[in-house]
Order: sequence, then structure tokens, then C-alpha cells
Amino acid sequence: MAILTTGKSGGASTSGGFTSVEKLSLELELAFKTSTPSVKKQFGYDTTTGNLNSIIIYEYDTTTVLFTKILDYDGQDNLIKITVTRISDNVTLIKDLSYDVNGNLTIIMSIHSSP
Repeated sequence: MAILTTGKSGGASTSGGFTSVEKLSLELELAFKTSTPSVKKQFGYDTTTGNLNSIIIYEYDTTTVLFTKILDYDGQDNLIKITVTRISDNVTLIKDLSYDVNGNLTIIMSIHSSP
């Protein structure tokens, strides 16, 4: 498991390059975002708040799950955690979000876990 913190409190990049954690994060996010043409997406919503709380991406015309994205909120409907899992190898990217007293996003911490 590796931890990467970005935001106003600092970063984890190296001079002129990306760490292996940053590379994995970019790869996983890019794969999730660019899988759109040949997939179908299922959106899940909280029945009480109406907040989007899950996105499941399937291979088109199959029941094979490629990715899951789970969204967690606090009591004020602030998004506090995003978990993206690539099902093929069970690699997970977790983004923990923090806010200041004015509700401004201040810190994003990414945690990767590999099987």
C-alpha cells in the first residue's frame, strides 16, 4: 500500500518526474475515464439524499464488471471519499477528501492497494 498526498499541504512528486504511486494513480484514472466507448455504466443513488454513490462499469453487452467507483459523503453532503477498483487485478485507488472551515477542498490523499 502506498500513500500520496496532494493539495495545499504538500505533494509527493519527485523533481521533474512522477513517483510509481503517481504513475499508478494516473494509469487507473485514465483507464476508468477512457473506457467509455465500449462499455455501459450503471449509476447508483442514495434513496434518502439523492447523492450519486456508485458507478459500475461493465463490458458492453455482458455482465463482466471492469471498474467500480464508490462515493462516500459526510452528514453535510460533502464528498469525503472516492474508491475506484479495477476488477481485473483488484487494484484500488482511494481518495480521501478534506475541507476547511469554509467548505473549501484542501487535501486529497490517494491510497493505492494491490493484491
